[in-house]
Amino acid sequence: MKVSRELEWTVLKELCVKLDNLTTHPKDTLAVIVSPDYSSTVGMHVAHHLSKDGEMLDLAYIEVPYPDEDKQPFIDKFLKSDAIQSYKEYGQVLLIEAGVITGGNYTWITNILKENNIKYITVTLFQNTHSKYNCDIVGRYYDHNLKELEFYWERYNKHWK
Repeated sequence: MKVSRELEWTVLKELCVKLDNLTTHPKDTLAVIVSPDYSSTVGMHVAHHLSKDGEMLDLAYIEVPYPDEDKQPFIDKFLKSDAIQSYKEYGQVLLIEAGVITGGNYTWITNILKENNIKYITVTLFQNTHSKYNCDIVGRYYDHNLKELEFYWERYNKHWK
C-alpha cells in the first residue's frame, strides 16, 4: 500500500479523533515512539494532539530491529536502559508506530511492559490485517499480502526485502 502525503495526513487526523476517547493527561501519560526512524511524525502529532493544560505528552522512543536483524540485542538494550523505571513514573504508556506489519515488535515490547506491571495502549497509523498483534487504536487497516506498506518519504533501505 503506497501511502501518499495526503493519505498519511487524512489517516493521522482520523487516528487523533479516535485518541480523543482516551483518558490521558501529560502528567500521567508517556508517548513512546516505536521505531523512531519511521514513526516519529506520528508520535509527535499524537503527543501534541493529546496536550492538556498547556502541556504536551512527554516523548520517549524504542529502537527496534529491521526484519533482517536479530531482535535480542534490541531487547537486551531496552532492558538495560532506564526505560522501564522511567515508564513506571507515568500511569500509562502510549506505544505509537506508523505501521504494524507483523506485530513482532509490539509483541516483545508489550510482554516486557506486562512483566513490569506497566499499563499501555498500542497505537498505529496503519496495521496489516494479518498482523499477529492487534493494536488498541488503529488509523486504518491494510492487507500486506496485496501490497506492502510504503510511505511517500521512504527511500531504498537494504534491510527490507
